[in-house]
Amino acid sequence: MQLLSGGAACGKTTDVINRIRSELSSSDLRLIWVILPERRQVHSFRRDLMKHGSILGVSTGLFYEFGIEILLKSDLNNISIP
Repeated sequence: MQLLSGGAACGKTTDVINRIRSELSSSDLRLIWVILPERRQVHSFRRDLMKHGSILGVSTGLFYEFGIEILLKSDLNNISIP
């Protein structure tokens, strides 16, 4: 996991897209999650990602959406509460 932070318009999106393209160009098949703070940023990031042709293998969303996905894929959701 990597956390990238910085000011507005300082190149975070470009850096992440370059990292994603580099990871996806390797022979290993990977799933990359990009977690963003607001829905507007998710849509904007997806558009930028599509411009670079790197959307396959990348999931984008909000933190709680990935939390739900993690729980659904784990055995923790099978725990019954008395």
